Amino acid sequence: RPREQSLWRFCSHLTDAFTISVSVADIVTDVLVLLEFQRLGYEAFFSASAAVFALSQCCYAFLFVASYAGHCRPLKRCAVFVAVLPFSQLVPLFTWLEALHVTRIDLCLLGLGLKPSAAGGGGEAGQGDAGDSLWGFVQSKYQSHA
Repeated sequence: RPREQSLWRFCSHLTDAFTISVSVADIVTDVLVLLEFQRLGYEAFFSASAAVFALSQCCYAFLFVASYAGHCRPLKRCAVFVAVLPFSQLVPLFTWLEALHVTRIDLCLLGLGLKPSAAGGGGEAGQGDAGDSLWGFVQSKYQSHA
């Protein structure tokens, strides 16, 4: 039995390593393709690719805010969104790290006024501003598809 558990743990770590590698490779290749389009003068492809990249940046930043700052007031959520936006392609990697509940990461999030997932789902609908019905609606949609 312990040998079987060890095998599954190894497979789990292997899957995590593969997923992280693919995620990082995806970011690198997206940027390289974008630069190649620009270098070759393919302005339409460059513009379309840049727009898709920018949209994904916004989506990942929103995911971070919904996951860790959902309990905050709208102004703080906006500030967190803007602060995370330049690094938002790394949100899936951060989410994986945070899911391991490393004490230092949890303390850092708490120090910034954010809620780690161990604190009971910082982004649940209804935990934010009671009068912010749009945020509650978006949060409920996010939770239903998460």
